[in-house]
Amino acid sequence: QTARSWQDMADIVQPTNIDVIDQDHRKIIELTLELSNVLHGDKIDLKKIQAQSAALENLYTYAEYHFQREERLIEQFGLPYGDKQKKQHHDLLQHLRGAIGDFEQGRLTALLNLKSAILDWWVTHFNEVDYLTFNQEGMTERIIRSADSWEALQDIVKSVGILDLDAEHRQLAVLALWFLQDARQGGATQENRYLALYQAAEAHFRHEEALIASHGLPDLERHKTLHDGLLATLRAWVDAWEQGDHVVSVESLQVILIWWITHINEVDAPFFSAERVSRHVFTRVSQWDEFRIFLRFTGVAEVDYDHEIITSLMLRIDQPTVVASADATDDVKLKQWLVFFDTMIDVVRKHFAEEQKLMAEHRLPLSKIHCNEHARFLQLMLGYRENIAHGRMLISAVFKQHILDWWVEHVNQFDYPTFSVLKLDDDLF
Repeated sequence: QTARSWQDMADIVQPTNIDVIDQDHRKIIELTLELSNVLHGDKIDLKKIQAQSAALENLYTYAEYHFQREERLIEQFGLPYGDKQKKQHHDLLQHLRGAIGDFEQGRLTALLNLKSAILDWWVTHFNEVDYLTFNQEGMTERIIRSADSWEALQDIVKSVGILDLDAEHRQLAVLALWFLQDARQGGATQENRYLALYQAAEAHFRHEEALIASHGLPDLERHKTLHDGLLATLRAWVDAWEQGDHVVSVESLQVILIWWITHINEVDAPFFSAERVSRHVFTRVSQWDEFRIFLRFTGVAEVDYDHEIITSLMLRIDQPTVVASADATDDVKLKQWLVFFDTMIDVVRKHFAEEQKLMAEHRLPLSKIHCNEHARFLQLMLGYRENIAHGRMLISAVFKQHILDWWVEHVNQFDYPTFSVLKLDDDLF
């Protein structure tokens, strides 16, 4: 009950190792903690009541969305405990809806009981029901062995948060699946499929290693060793085919696919995690071209263009000499930096307004939570400005990192899934 952030809870919540489920669990914990935070304290005014109402609605909306996803996956993969899941989902949504009704009727104390129980409920449900449902021994392997398309795999393959690498991970999985389908049909082929896989894997590994080296991320040698292990296996199969063994084995292709997805989930995903990349990269990078790989592109031209402009401004936050001459007094530098920061806030505000207009026009899911995230970030930025203007906070690389952390997570976890589903013209806005 003393937790204030996801980091306080991360070691308590058991991962299911299904990426979309684990991401949802993190978001739900964050929304629950936000609700707990706005319920904290005795002072009640209109602003606080509005914040409590928004936090409660956000939690209900995301819980409903998450439960629908879980129930779809349970049905899709024939997982156990489906009836138990549905009952617990239904009961919690009813409980939350009742609390919302009480709150709307003016019974403001109705949330106090919810505050003390809701976090415990989530942790128990995640660890005792979701873990048993989704973390089945051999589940990933069973899904891979039965998969006939990327769509059958995508929910169990973790995103590393870097668009180019995610795209290459998918391409390699699709290539292996394509060859696997052919192998299931007969086995003999005039084309060395192992050679195609070897070449694609080698190109990806060298790209990944170059990326690690260029950004100064640690453990490059460990990554190379793991890569070279798979390449050696593939090379042996290539050589066997060239020596006359022209049967492409279903089992060998499944082994490649299992290794590949296990490597993505257990090595690449934690290696390129946002926290790790942020710590080693975000404080150092100052140019868009260096940073762009860490943002996912939505495919909506105006949204992506705004993301580039805003990110470029954020990358300059810790460089006050960009907006003031080097020999200017500290007071002049601060005033000019505040003008720069105000300009950035204005650009962000206009961008959020355009996004919200787009979400409303297309009735996109989770729009209310998305809009509340916008409002929260603007409030955060204004608070930072006030603190810096009055000397309570310093302009620093760590300050820049903190803002970029929020921005990258928002673009990748909210904007990308929200807007990438749309097939829109460049002049949509």
